[in-house]
Order: sequence, then C-alpha cells, then structure tokens
Amino acid sequence: QFMSRWLARSQQPGRELSDYLQKAVKFVSSDVPVVVALDFDNVVAVGPVQKKLATAAALAKSPGAAAEIGALLGGLKGLVFAVEAKDTVRGTIRLDFDRSPTALATVGKPLLLEALERRGAMLPDMENWKPRVSGNSFSLTGPLGPGSLPTLLGFLVTPSSVGNLEKEKEAA
Repeated sequence: QFMSRWLARSQQPGRELSDYLQKAVKFVSSDVPVVVALDFDNVVAVGPVQKKLATAAALAKSPGAAAEIGALLGGLKGLVFAVEAKDTVRGTIRLDFDRSPTALATVGKPLLLEALERRGAMLPDMENWKPRVSGNSFSLTGPLGPGSLPTLLGFLVTPSSVGNLEKEKEAA
C-alpha cells in the first residue's frame, strides 16, 4: 500500500524517480520480467555500518576489512535484484557503488549472504551463485530453482494483499 501510494505520487508532475531507479527500470524486458531496485544513495552511515561489520562472521578472518568495507558501503548507490527467464531461470543481485568494490572480491559473497540471511531474505540457491566485481558493481548470479520460488513470492505477496484477495473472492 505504501509502495503504490509512493509510486502514484512519483508520477505526479514535478516528481520523478531517482536517476538510479530510472536506470533500473530499463532492465525489465521479456527475458527479465522481475526487477526489484532500491536506491541507497546517501542512506548508509559509515560509522554504524563499520560497527555492525565488526561482528560479521564473514569478516572474522579479516579484522581490518570492516573499516574498508564500511567506507565502501557509505558510497552504496543502490541494489538491483533481477530474475531472468530464458531456457533456465537465473537470478542476479547487484550492488552499485560510487567506486570499485575490489574489497568485496573475496569476502563479498559470504558477507552479502550473511546480511541477507539476518534479514530473512536469503534464497536457498544463492549458496551456489558466482560473485563478480565489475566496474563499480559487485554481483552474485546463478540459477533459481523451485526452492526459491516460495521465498520470492513471500517478498511480493504480503499478508495484507492475501487478505484483500480473499475479500475479493468472497465478494465475487
């Protein structure tokens, strides 16, 4: 409900989606029917994120990495999650930064998976996804199997939308 109201307001004259979200919309195609994008520009505060990173299991063997990765996350521009449906179904989660995320080359995957798991957003198939640093982006890409479908639908179908569907069914 909040999202639909926000989108409706963003369509009003004088109100536009951010540049980051406008670019993300361009990923949608017949082969990429699902794109979820979040604009994180000026959202991440370096100090608190560095403290949180100091407790991350993924960085336990790299104690100095928390400061470097925290500074990198301070320049996080956004996140895009896309589902590509061709011969197989593949997912990609990409984090875009204001500079190259080379600090994530070796610890990025376990760190991202740990963060997603803490928030209940981990898809079962992500353990097998391949990490990649390219330009100012860090991404994980891999196959999406049937085990990920319930989790994906859980993000898209909220309890309130299910309740509304049941009310519509009763009314019909």
